[in-house]
Amino acid sequence: MHYLDVPDPTCLQRIAKRNGERPEGSYQLTEADFTYVSSFFEPPEEAEGFRLQVHAVA
Repeated sequence: MHYLDVPDPTCLQRIAKRNGERPEGSYQLTEADFTYVSSFFEPPEEAEGFRLQVHAVA
């Protein structure tokens, strides 16, 4: 399993950039959307038995 360890502020900056580049009429992800979706995820733990590869991004 590949896990991207990216801080929320970095994700939000990238979302804002993508939102600015999307054609008019396409879906714009909001900070509230990101916060809601992110609330369903937690980092994987070694005890879960995955072959884990963490990609840390600052």
